[in-house]
Amino acid sequence: MSDDEEGSGLKEEFLWNGGEKCEKPCSGESCTEMANLMENLIDLTVDPCQDFFAFACSAKTRGTPLPVTPIDLVDEEALVKSPPEGYEYIKKFYQSCTSISDGFTTEEVFEDCVRDDGKCTEREVEEYGDIYVQFLRYTEDFFKMTLFPAVNPNWEEDSKDWFEGFGWTWWDVSALVLKDNFYLAAFHDEARDTFRSNVFFAPLINRNGFDTTHMIHIVPMTLPRRFRDKDFLKKYEPLVKGLLASFGAAPSTIGNDTARILEMEQQLVDIGLPDSFNDFSESLTIRELANLVPSVPWKDYIESTLSHKEGFKVKPSTTVKVPNERMMRKLGEMLEELTPRDTANLMIWRMFIRFVNDFMKTGADNDDLQQDPFAEHCDLGSHSSRKENCLCQINTLFPEAFDDMLIGKYITKKKKEGIKEIFKNMAEEFEEVIDEQDWMSRRTKITAKEKVQNMGINVGEQSPNSTEFALLKDKMNRKDYINNILAIGNYKYDTLVKQVDEEVKAPRRRGEEVQNNAFYSPSRNEMLIKTGLITGFFGKGLSFELPRSIIYGGHGSTTLGHEMVHGFDNNGKAYDKDGFKLNWWSKKEEKDYANRTKCLSEQYRSFTINYKGEPFTLSGVHDQGENIADNGGAKAAYRAYKKLPSSEKECVPGFNLTSDQLFWVGHAFDWCTLSGRDTSYQSILRRRSSGAGHSPGPWRVNVPFANLPQFAEDFKCKKGSNLKPEKRCTIW
Repeated sequence: MSDDEEGSGLKEEFLWNGGEKCEKPCSGESCTEMANLMENLIDLTVDPCQDFFAFACSAKTRGTPLPVTPIDLVDEEALVKSPPEGYEYIKKFYQSCTSISDGFTTEEVFEDCVRDDGKCTEREVEEYGDIYVQFLRYTEDFFKMTLFPAVNPNWEEDSKDWFEGFGWTWWDVSALVLKDNFYLAAFHDEARDTFRSNVFFAPLINRNGFDTTHMIHIVPMTLPRRFRDKDFLKKYEPLVKGLLASFGAAPSTIGNDTARILEMEQQLVDIGLPDSFNDFSESLTIRELANLVPSVPWKDYIESTLSHKEGFKVKPSTTVKVPNERMMRKLGEMLEELTPRDTANLMIWRMFIRFVNDFMKTGADNDDLQQDPFAEHCDLGSHSSRKENCLCQINTLFPEAFDDMLIGKYITKKKKEGIKEIFKNMAEEFEEVIDEQDWMSRRTKITAKEKVQNMGINVGEQSPNSTEFALLKDKMNRKDYINNILAIGNYKYDTLVKQVDEEVKAPRRRGEEVQNNAFYSPSRNEMLIKTGLITGFFGKGLSFELPRSIIYGGHGSTTLGHEMVHGFDNNGKAYDKDGFKLNWWSKKEEKDYANRTKCLSEQYRSFTINYKGEPFTLSGVHDQGENIADNGGAKAAYRAYKKLPSSEKECVPGFNLTSDQLFWVGHAFDWCTLSGRDTSYQSILRRRSSGAGHSPGPWRVNVPFANLPQFAEDFKCKKGSNLKPEKRCTIW
């Protein structure tokens, strides 16, 4: 007889027959698949009252694949090319982005274009793709809009009546570009709150921060690292001159303008301006800022830039964040020495060339102008493709998109509503559990129930659902990459501007949506369920066509109930309904809670599972948060299940297991399929608890069941058996 044939070490003649004939069977494909799974996993030669994990997770079939068809989640590129309903805008953006080919670097396109006559025409760039024709046209409009002196022979005359006769000023032009063409003026990596500025000083707004507000950050002009590379500068000068000629620079001024632009860029290098800023440790009032850099009309400039926030006014006490006072002062002093023409030439050129670099990156060569922010954000290699760059652009500009598309593809509205309905039923039941605790005061019970009522559940809800975001999605055009980019930048800047001085609501950190996981955040009082957990349910994906008992046991208990009770474990109980630390327990209640926790800890350490004549126990002392969540979650889930109408309590044909018994099977199946079927049962029993306190699967099944008398009743366990002990430990 082989080891596997010996089952769990019990006598071979044992055969459990404590069930009842299935009188109300389920039907359909999901039901059939569940029957096949049960046939593979349930071992009737194991006494369920001694080791329910072994009963529901047969050692005999270990090493063989489960008889289910797993859901293979598609990758990012497949999602983009074939998006779920509602995400066509991502596909359109991707199509527009990849219209820039890998065949030539941006430098090569422009160098080749200006080689013969020093100019670049639409006909010459057309062979590289329509995107370059669009780009030339847009650039011409941009130079006219900002009145670029280098390509305007009558600049002094044309600019004198600007801004109500005040003339051309960099701060007035900067304010217009920041509001209406944001990515020409700056770039903000919102995930890291890293800023790049193409104007001399850009008032930008932080996206993140814990217990803080959205504040104004004054970002000085940033400069790529390549300006310290002599080889780059040799190729850079003719490129500048050729592009200026292409857009109409006069022969009489082009040489001087090119030389001055290069000279001023070197002044920026000498100041030590980096390629980005993310450390804003210094705070100044507007009055202090004006004393530091008196060449800028800060109040008028900031109010103009942030004018999309209704009623916004700068006061002398308004506080802004700055990265480095020395650089700020040096840049201000440099600006005081420049003529208006030089100021305009430098800033407009920096906006133009940085936009080319950031968004026209082909990825064909690491000498393609300079490192773009997307390659930096996604840590792409120097020879990454345009396709990779475009996927990274989606990740950066629409950080929720890939997760949301995964959710949209695999989690239907019906499934999402079904999960929330189970949570609602369990939350109501848990409130009753709280009321039944004789060791808690009335005041503490009220606070605890308020926390349950205020607890959130996130099942794939992340992207903005504002009117502004809906309008942005409608603007995406598969043939107009440049205007797509500008629309995205304007939306992002406008959204943050309207939140100035308001509390930061940090975006949810879902992590990898494909993970088979869920977690509870005490500072949010919210649980988050990932797509990978729903598609990985029992190795085949959660289906609401299954009997409700299996769903409540396998998803309600181990996921929803578990995460809910984390809000009341030895760590979560220190937070209130709004996610703030609050000691709402009396000294006596704290002592009672600690004693109950000690009982649970000792029970887990002493609980023995016998297999093949060998006793197995858990070693070490562990945080009891996970065990508390396992026990409380199972209790709330079973009680909620029992209140379902009898019409919803189906069984699985071919098995003498009642609907109530299937609840416990569902719970065990979840830990069985998660524990891995390629290792022996002995290996699982020898595992140690994780650093976070997760017990191995056999204890996560058996100990909570031993603490719930309903299990012993459903399986008619005899007193003194492992799962009908004389002493039980409960907190909830």
